[in-house]
Amino acid sequence: MKTPKARVEVVPPWTTVSSADIQKALDSGVARTMGRRKSKRRIAPDSLPTIREALINVFGDNEELQSEAEETLEGRNPEEVLAPFLRDEPKWVIRCSVTDSMVSGIWGLKWFVLGSRGYFYYHPDFGIGDETECLPIVGIWEPANDRSAGLASLKDAYINYCEDYSLPPFMGQWVQGPTDFLADAVETILQLAPSLWPDVLDRLRRDTKDHDTDGGLVRFLAEQVSNQTKVEESTVLGILTTVRTGLETPAMKARLSELELRVLVTAFVTRIGMGGF
Repeated sequence: MKTPKARVEVVPPWTTVSSADIQKALDSGVARTMGRRKSKRRIAPDSLPTIREALINVFGDNEELQSEAEETLEGRNPEEVLAPFLRDEPKWVIRCSVTDSMVSGIWGLKWFVLGSRGYFYYHPDFGIGDETECLPIVGIWEPANDRSAGLASLKDAYINYCEDYSLPPFMGQWVQGPTDFLADAVETILQLAPSLWPDVLDRLRRDTKDHDTDGGLVRFLAEQVSNQTKVEESTVLGILTTVRTGLETPAMKARLSELELRVLVTAFVTRIGMGGF
């Protein structure tokens, strides 16, 4: 049985605003920004519509309320202000974290539904004063219950903004998210930017060689990758063992088969999904 969402109080000056008003303001920002997009041309991160912007623009031409909204948002996470207008609280879909640093960090992509539309947005590591604390909208889909449309929108957003927002394979010691999706997205990124392969191989080699003296991690990864890719476990184990025992970073397209590429990407995504917050 689903637990009812706790009642969240509306923050002034949004007390006279409705969920429909918030959606209209969000969609206005999305439409304005997407209007600059020609075909599949990528929108610059600093031009993306944001949740903070929508929470201010919802007051239209009322400069007094807009000013009050701006002042209120100076000391608040925009998620807190948005929360009362959502049926369900935003959820993580891609959650990155670092655990071996003096200052631990959590960042990634979240989603929520408002009306008939779903929205993906970037959630930064709050508190460092980064401009992304305005919560940029990176993807939308409709209808909200169309899973395939949601995944297509998420993949487009992930590939477009993975470098800007430090998502794997660019960064992220640990990443929680749907393994099949991450493997597909990371493989696509590596096809577009093969220069990132050294980081992938180095992570696999370091973890399975330097931190896995009895080979247990390699065997675990082989089992998991085999289950996910339907490749024979012995074949997967052979590929991972080659990496562990010293496969040098190759010109990937020339040196590895499509099967080896898929196994290594899946192993990488599986490994970085084994820890973190």
